[in-house]
Amino acid sequence: ELALDGAVIAITAPGSFNSLVPDLSGVPYGATYIFRNSGGGWTQEAKLLAEAAQQEDGFAGGGIALHQDYLIVGAPSTEVATKYNGVAYLFERPGWQESHRVVAPDPLNEDHFGASIAATEDMLFIGANRRCNETGCWAGALYFVN
Repeated sequence: ELALDGAVIAITAPGSFNSLVPDLSGVPYGATYIFRNSGGGWTQEAKLLAEAAQQEDGFAGGGIALHQDYLIVGAPSTEVATKYNGVAYLFERPGWQESHRVVAPDPLNEDHFGASIAATEDMLFIGANRRCNETGCWAGALYFVN
């Protein structure tokens, strides 16, 4: 997945190993790379890693959205309250520091919250593509976060 905003591009790499976490099983933890075009080409600005990475949590394996000084990256398989309910990580410039983890207010097993993401100036839209509801399981849900 990738997201572009002006001269900045964010590219997910779910198969990337996280140097902050010891590799205990050969399972990648995922990363997101930020590149900036300064007119002479693209240069890497940052490699973003989830601070609370878990094995097989799917960091950078879900949705991604870039809007001005904010980047939101999905980790749809993360276990927070239930199995594979998922989270979305919010990174902010300057420095692209992780500032928040967004979790669904009503997590259920295998929601995959963070599977799709979009952003505007004052709103995040985070999809949970396997969310169960009154129409059945895997019907999906869309969350609005401001």
